[in-house]
Amino acid sequence: MVNNLIGTFNKKVETYNLPQQHKLIISCLPMLQALSVKIARKTGYSSEDLFQESVLGLLKAIQLYKGENGAKFSTYGYFWALSFMSKYIDKENKVNKLNNYENEEEIIQSPEKALLEKEKNEILKLSLLNLTPIQLKIIGLRFFTEENQNKSLNSLAKELCIKKNKINKIYKITLSELRQKCKDY
Repeated sequence: MVNNLIGTFNKKVETYNLPQQHKLIISCLPMLQALSVKIARKTGYSSEDLFQESVLGLLKAIQLYKGENGAKFSTYGYFWALSFMSKYIDKENKVNKLNNYENEEEIIQSPEKALLEKEKNEILKLSLLNLTPIQLKIIGLRFFTEENQNKSLNSLAKELCIKKNKINKIYKITLSELRQKCKDY
């Protein structure tokens, strides 16, 4: 389909002596086709939809291209085509995430569910306070470190100077206890 489109544009350029902008578009179409097919394989989206988005990006590039920096138009157009395809994929991903919810109740939490979640969080906080110092240190370093730099059990073993097997055992028992307390509620 895209090859037919390219062929049709080429004939129109030759027949009607179209302006330079149209010639630039037509010269970039094979590149856009290859790019859209490549991204379609990686993402699973339709190559035709991605091709359309890339053409829109190319049209934007034509509006903004000045050629003063020495960049070839195809390089500039490639950037804009890729940008428009990325925006399309992001938008589709957001739509798909929203469609994964079966109904609005899952998106907007009921007051009862919110209260239950709050109570579970309180129970979890109280359960954490009842842990032994070593259990609290392991769970704290594993899950509650700054900047989401959660530590592996190996690094915890080295840091606390405790054998890896012992850290692993304490970790599993502690998680099991915390899960049980939350489940009992």
